[in-house]
Amino acid sequence: LVQLSLGEAVAHLASGLAVVLAQPPSVWRDHHEMQLRALLGTTHMLSKGWAAPEVEQAYARAQQLANASDQVDEAIWPLWGSCVFQQVKGDIVQASAIGRRMHTVARQAHSRQAWLVHDMMQAQLAFYSGRLSEVAGHAEQVEHRYSEPQDRALIPLYSTDLLLVSRVHALHADWLTGRRDDVDAACDSLRARAADLHHTYSLAWFLSWGAMIHLHRGEVRALRACARQSLALAEAHGYAYVRGMATFMLGWCGHRGSGDGVADGATSEGQGIATMRQGLADFCATGAGIAVPFFQTLLAEALGQAGQWREGLALLDDAWRRVQSGGERWHEAELHRVRGELLLQASQADAGEAGLTDAAAALQEALSVARAQQAVRWTQRAEAAWQRACERHPGLRQL
Repeated sequence: LVQLSLGEAVAHLASGLAVVLAQPPSVWRDHHEMQLRALLGTTHMLSKGWAAPEVEQAYARAQQLANASDQVDEAIWPLWGSCVFQQVKGDIVQASAIGRRMHTVARQAHSRQAWLVHDMMQAQLAFYSGRLSEVAGHAEQVEHRYSEPQDRALIPLYSTDLLLVSRVHALHADWLTGRRDDVDAACDSLRARAADLHHTYSLAWFLSWGAMIHLHRGEVRALRACARQSLALAEAHGYAYVRGMATFMLGWCGHRGSGDGVADGATSEGQGIATMRQGLADFCATGAGIAVPFFQTLLAEALGQAGQWREGLALLDDAWRRVQSGGERWHEAELHRVRGELLLQASQADAGEAGLTDAAAALQEALSVARAQQAVRWTQRAEAAWQRACERHPGLRQL
């Protein structure tokens, strides 16, 4: 299937499914229907996005068939699909519940592959839940279980390389928690692996989500180079999910400039914000909810810097509702920090003490969340924001 276009792959899988469903009911038919449904789910992930309705439908049926089978080791693949769908939809709470079922299946199956998939998924769930210090342990298990080159054959089933996914999330968590400072060598190694896989989607995904570490570090030039290549791959192969991310990244780069204090002549600040909006809209159009609060926070910060703090605060209100309902908390401290800074802008515009009180509460919440998550980088940003706020408004310390 990886040699076909995504449209051709869907057509072939649909034809195969029609043949299988025409057969009399049997264990054989159920087994092959389960495999074809799951492959359809994976293919729809690449073309329509990981949270597309077609993904949910395909994996729900595959999981139903796997549950009815006495082959417990077959259940891990459909469970992974259902778990990823919920995760990318932004429902980390529901995804974590499925993740616990994956643990049960892996234990019952006594399968190295089942444990490998389980550990890779747990690394992601720990990350997005904000349990950043737990990510490394799960990633180490993936390193221990992964077998070269045979596990590269799992890429068509799981849409990307399991080891690459685990290492990307571990790198992000290591930087956020301060376990790793210099990430350049790790980024180069991951990029080399993504290229060596000869799997276009894995490379496109790494150059978008994997390269987001450059955004965290404010490395505009490096991020722009990755985003441009990711967008080119996404547009050439029809990867809607990646296209939305890459577009947003390019908008953020345009807003920030060249990264060395020199304005980007090709993109004004206003154009950068417009591109961020477009990327976010495209990303959400795939059904994705994951990382949306993160993108909204970045956009709100850009809006505040452009003097549009009212719109920024409204965006953060929606981001906070998403965090509360879905449970994606890895970036929560930054949401509170940016909210605090925009509330300071609002208080200056309205000359109201109530706004200062709310701003102080938001900045203190940013500090509290960052420290609880052991997110050293977010703690440093929150501390710096609090210090700046107190220098401008000495009375904040008494609020």
